Amino acid sequence: MRKEKVMDSQNDPPPVVAIQPRWQKRIGWYLGLFTPDSLTRSLAVYLTTNGLLRAGGVMRGVVLTWLMLQQEFGIYQLGLLLINVLLPLFSTGLYDGIARYIPQYEARGELRRFIFQALVFSAMIGLGVCCVAYLLLPIFSGAVFGSLAAFGEQTSSRWATQTDEASLARVVVLTVASLVIYHLILAVLRGQRYFRAVSWMELSAGVIFTIPAILIATLGGGSAERILGLYALSNVASAAAFGGVALWGVYRRTDTPQMLNSKVELRGLWRFSIWAGLGAVLWQLVQAYPAWHLNRLAGTQSLATFSGMKLFAQLSQLAPAAMSVAILGAVSKTWESAGRAAALQQLELATKAGLGAVVVLSLWVGTAGKLLVYLFSAEYRGGAAIIPPLLLSHLLAGGLSLITIRLQLLENSRTIFAGWLAGCGVAVLSSFLLIEPNDPSGALIGAGWSGVWATATVLVVVLVDLGRGAMLPNRGTLLILAAMWFLAAPAGIMWAGSVILLLLMFSTRLILSSDEKQQLLQLFRNFRTALHKPLIADAPADQV
Repeated sequence: MRKEKVMDSQNDPPPVVAIQPRWQKRIGWYLGLFTPDSLTRSLAVYLTTNGLLRAGGVMRGVVLTWLMLQQEFGIYQLGLLLINVLLPLFSTGLYDGIARYIPQYEARGELRRFIFQALVFSAMIGLGVCCVAYLLLPIFSGAVFGSLAAFGEQTSSRWATQTDEASLARVVVLTVASLVIYHLILAVLRGQRYFRAVSWMELSAGVIFTIPAILIATLGGGSAERILGLYALSNVASAAAFGGVALWGVYRRTDTPQMLNSKVELRGLWRFSIWAGLGAVLWQLVQAYPAWHLNRLAGTQSLATFSGMKLFAQLSQLAPAAMSVAILGAVSKTWESAGRAAALQQLELATKAGLGAVVVLSLWVGTAGKLLVYLFSAEYRGGAAIIPPLLLSHLLAGGLSLITIRLQLLENSRTIFAGWLAGCGVAVLSSFLLIEPNDPSGALIGAGWSGVWATATVLVVVLVDLGRGAMLPNRGTLLILAAMWFLAAPAGIMWAGSVILLLLMFSTRLILSSDEKQQLLQLFRNFRTALHKPLIADAPADQV
């Protein structure tokens, strides 16, 4: 019997192997980007590429300070401030809502219809508002972009540079419109946990922007208007390169049969996004108002110095913010599939590990602030004293981006809005009290500390609300938040603070329990293994 069976198996026809079309083999590495990743893989890929992107952004900013007039660089930064405020306002935060709800509709089997209905709805609102703003914003450009002389005298309504206020206002609106499209595509990729595609999309946008910007500035055409225009073009180009395949992949999906006749409910998305969008607007106002007030009182040259020093401080916020992007998709999936306890455990460990590392690195950067200013030309070096408060302000904001994931899971965006509303009030009040127009150095320091007190206010509001709902972060996370305030001390105490935090994390159980240390060690091994895997992989024949 056994021999006959062997003989029969030998006579069986060979298995049928699916043959990929030649065109699909050639772009297999590209299609392989559009596959979901685990939490560890998401963190490994996204944090690595995001770190490269942010480091490149810092280098680009430093180079532009050398190539652009200081006043022109300040105008460019003023345009970026307005863009950051207008983007969540014009889009009403819908792209964050899409990323949040994709795991839910994926579990229901309604992903295809949800994405296309949500994208059409969001694009109509965002781009429609941009069209209205394109006509109206230039009328108010003098009030938005104008500045007062250092001693309180009104200057001309036009800058003595290559850029005027009305044309800058139009370029700002066009850049916001490009970012609406860009972030909607990113939301689709993030919600489906395609973090390799997210990473390459962001990297491509950075490269497409950086190379022409530096080239044009080198040739003497580095006006704020031109640089922002290049930023808009890079957003559109990268969205086109990755959006088509992402949407085609969604189109090829089939919804669950029992859901085909049901109606996708967008009211929950709208309700969540409205509050999240308003909260994001206030978040940006909290960070932007001290810089805007500084520009009004001391001029664009002071703003340029402030923004130059901010290049280093932003890394302490952007790293936790990048982590929150990667963590949210995975934790939302765990929340929907395995429940609240498992999701919070996953979130707590990632928060303590990531935020603790960023705090230690930020303390080291704070001690080196007097050396970092020599990367800039001489007119920027008076800003060394504001690096520590800027680091503290951005660290607090970065910690908030991780802590407020709890509120996003509960769909409680009203608390986020309330916190940033309180912070916005503190930002305005502290700016009036701390920014001295007759003292350029004091004005810079006042603007830095205004951001600290405003962001700290938001953190207190959020923590109080989480405490009421029994969702307060555990002792370890709270100790890490407290360690941020070493940045308010002299350089020697900052260094000692970093050592104390490392000892508390790895030599005691005050921050990390024994189980968490074991999990963290395993997470590090998995992270290292994930890094050794290629960031691109061939796609299966039926991937797209």
